[in-house]
Amino acid sequence: MADRTLGAYNIADLRALAQKRLPRGLFEFMDRGCEDEVSLRNNRAAFERIKLRPRVLNDVSKRDQSITLFGHKQNMPVAIAPTGTPGIMWYEGELELARAAKKAGIPFTLATTTLTAMERIIDEVGGRLWFQLYMYADRSLSRWIAERAKTAGYEALIMTVDSPTFSNREYNLRNGFTIPITYSAKNILDVMGHPRWMLGVWLRYLLEGGLPLFENYPPEVKARVKAAPMGRAMKLNDALNWDDVREMRKLWPRTLMIKGVLSPADAAIAADCGVDGIVVSNHGGRV
Repeated sequence: MADRTLGAYNIADLRALAQKRLPRGLFEFMDRGCEDEVSLRNNRAAFERIKLRPRVLNDVSKRDQSITLFGHKQNMPVAIAPTGTPGIMWYEGELELARAAKKAGIPFTLATTTLTAMERIIDEVGGRLWFQLYMYADRSLSRWIAERAKTAGYEALIMTVDSPTFSNREYNLRNGFTIPITYSAKNILDVMGHPRWMLGVWLRYLLEGGLPLFENYPPEVKARVKAAPMGRAMKLNDALNWDDVREMRKLWPRTLMIKGVLSPADAAIAADCGVDGIVVSNHGGRV
């Protein structure tokens, strides 16, 4: 995965490049966890505990990482997970991620909270496309988004179920970064100190018609990135339960997954509800 044009030879190198390019508030929104970041550290430690015991003297001249997942063959057992607002990190970042996934022969998951319309991803990129859905207090809004993804032709729907409330991200309280974006002396200076991002992303959007919208929200609550969507309607659903999964199973005719499952008991209930797959996740230590 080395990219010599960037001078990046691993994920740590890419992280360092992002930290240099992005305003601090934006980088920390993407990179950090919540509160004392115990879960974030545990995530990394869990992977570092994995050890491999290789067997030698086997012919590996013809290597094949491909798998068949949900009836589709893909080049490796990897998918791009949903990421909120990549279009703020990089100009039209959602399209760039979708193109990279298609080139690699893996699925790309578009998040609800993105700046590129789901139909545009289908029309301009294609490939294996999944859609991530947040469940809102006004359930009709979530159903509207799911119906739209179904009509657009997304292969799979992923319900995020590990976020019944917003998490306490203390670092963003300290650095002044919020979504919706607000202006303060601190974050204005932060942006001015990162001219490549300011000119290549923010100013480019402004010159092409103004600040971008959350394009996948329903029309009545669609808002620009510096404006809050409508009241409680777009708050996360703290009454979310298994009946919501069963209802979504009736609505969604294709592959259905739920994201945020950590308990084997919950995995068994998900199977009973007709879910096709689960994403074992604690939201990257962010909830």
